[in-house]
Amino acid sequence: MAKIKIICDSAADIPADVAENLGIRVMPLWYTFDGENYLADGIDMTKTEFFNKMREEKVLPKTSQVTAPQWEEAFREEIANGADSILCFTMSSAASGTCQSANIAKNEILSDTPDADITIVDSMALSFTYGLAITKVAPMVNEGKTVEEIVAEYERIMSKEVYFFLVEDLEFLKKGGRINLATLALANIMDIKPVLTLRDGLVVSCDKIRGGKRLYDKFMQMYKDKGYVLEGKDIYVVHSLTDDKRDSFVEAAKEAFNPASVTVLELGATIGSHAGPGLSAVVYIKD
Repeated sequence: MAKIKIICDSAADIPADVAENLGIRVMPLWYTFDGENYLADGIDMTKTEFFNKMREEKVLPKTSQVTAPQWEEAFREEIANGADSILCFTMSSAASGTCQSANIAKNEILSDTPDADITIVDSMALSFTYGLAITKVAPMVNEGKTVEEIVAEYERIMSKEVYFFLVEDLEFLKKGGRINLATLALANIMDIKPVLTLRDGLVVSCDKIRGGKRLYDKFMQMYKDKGYVLEGKDIYVVHSLTDDKRDSFVEAAKEAFNPASVTVLELGATIGSHAGPGLSAVVYIKD
């Protein structure tokens, strides 16, 4: 049986223990608060510490992709450790140069090792929207499936995923130039919260919800209004909320959907650097 090694970048927001248990190697992207000292996503600072720093200092960190030399070193290391095939998943090429860097690394290796088997998959997605699919297909490695079979199942799962992101704090979208001033002014006056999704590999606004005490209930109702049935499904909550808001969001999801299970995951620094604190999402795989 051929040995396949799955590698992805940290923007997939796969928890470290899950990645370790599934044999997934995670390559960290980098971020900096001061423009000089770069920290590894998910390694040098906990996610809670990261978002607390953003809240307290109102600073928008800058991010840096996984470089081609870093990808190349990882690929060569896994090949040296006995991998017959490398299967690498990256964040959307429309949002980052990380995928391009991985392909540069692949081509560099092929230039001196032409029989190396390296597959790069551009997720055209962000955060756990593609991390979820990776965790679902990772067990196929030990089932003796081929790279082609694993990629086909990954693509099938991605085509079935449904997700929307609720943004409560628009300040960081403003700082990053990801929301225009007219929209921001209207949102503040009317207490309107934007709902985001992914389209063509980029974050886009797709709906809006009036704020207030029942904000999370309105967000859950939006899924139902769009015809999605989450009852009895495994759902995934991805967030950068404070503990109390996280608990309220999860409770609202349970009451609205009566899911089979709820898995709660923290947003990572790569995507969090742009979205900031106060983001929450429900992800699930439809039939």
